[in-house]
Amino acid sequence: MRLFVAVNFDEDTVEHLYKSTEILRKNSISANISRRENLHLTLAFIGEVPSAKKAIDALSAVHIPSFEITLKGYGEFGKGSVCFAKTEASQALAFLADIVRKKLIKQGLDIDTKPFKPHITLARQLVPCEDFDKRVMDKVLCSRTVTVSEISLMRSDRIKGRLTYTEIFSKNLT
Repeated sequence: MRLFVAVNFDEDTVEHLYKSTEILRKNSISANISRRENLHLTLAFIGEVPSAKKAIDALSAVHIPSFEITLKGYGEFGKGSVCFAKTEASQALAFLADIVRKKLIKQGLDIDTKPFKPHITLARQLVPCEDFDKRVMDKVLCSRTVTVSEISLMRSDRIKGRLTYTEIFSKNLT
């Protein structure tokens, strides 16, 4: 099974993020838009493992208080290869990602160790229309505060050609 650890969002935030993907859809020639139910912020990518037990044990050992993050506009990795909602720099979020990664490694999991770059993927392979104005996306995705009170162990599967994420464990932050 292919696993990752994520921050999932409340319904209002998911709806807000999804509306921003609709703006991308309307202002692109083509794009692979994230499905509404797949919108999340990845803390750690685990990859293929035979069992979720070690990851569940690792997340069960995470004990930090809940905190808030703020959306801060629109960004891209590569020219449209990954389009995302940015978050303000957050020591609490960076600390959470660091703790999660250390706990996973302590359990013997071989995780992706690329530097943590918090983002919420909205689309991939975006080919924008000629008049697409990224400042519109910045305004839509700016200054929304979100409470992070839970982390989730997610399973990633391709079902009938669709990328599907399923929560298999969640841990409330204290």
